[in-house]
Amino acid sequence: MRTPWTLEDPGVWRATHLRAGGGFGLFGFLALGVGLGWLPFWLWALALALGSLDLVLFAYRAWRRRNPGP
Repeated sequence: MRTPWTLEDPGVWRATHLRAGGGFGLFGFLALGVGLGWLPFWLWALALALGSLDLVLFAYRAWRRRNPGP
């Protein structure tokens, strides 16, 4: 059974990978800011949680676009 979580479709995998690249780059800059004491830790944790949720929802939407249901 195909599911969005396996990302078997190469098009979905590529789109999700590109989306994740920008998001995790931002997390890296936020982590640097936290490490240098410029930003509070909760800001980084919130960005990580929201970014992860965005990535899961993006992968699901991309999968549904390529595999419409009945």
